[in-house]
Amino acid sequence: MRNDLLLMRPYLQTCREVARLCLLRHLRPYGHFIDTSDVYSMQDLIDIADGILATRFRETLDIFRQHIKVDCDACRGNGYLCELCGDQTLLFPFDEFIGICRQCSAVFHRVFSMAYVKK
Repeated sequence: MRNDLLLMRPYLQTCREVARLCLLRHLRPYGHFIDTSDVYSMQDLIDIADGILATRFRETLDIFRQHIKVDCDACRGNGYLCELCGDQTLLFPFDEFIGICRQCSAVFHRVFSMAYVKK
């Protein structure tokens, strides 16, 4: 889940609506998650043990996904089309079942990843 947040970061940090709506407030008290996926505070560990962190963080990611993929034209405009199948459904780096090319950052359906690598 933290890697998903890191993939959402470019959208969240450049969108004027995110700032206007104060969407990043939903990260409290986990604001440090947007910088790295490797750092945990003592409170994070307590929240993990209590079963609080996963639920709260999942809800926050759902809010961010809704904004990026549905509510915001600017964020949605930065989605990707799969160049391998031609499907017109927008893809985002944090979506499930997608692949990202390490060389050119192309985003595509993961099912096509082997075909892409062979090109």
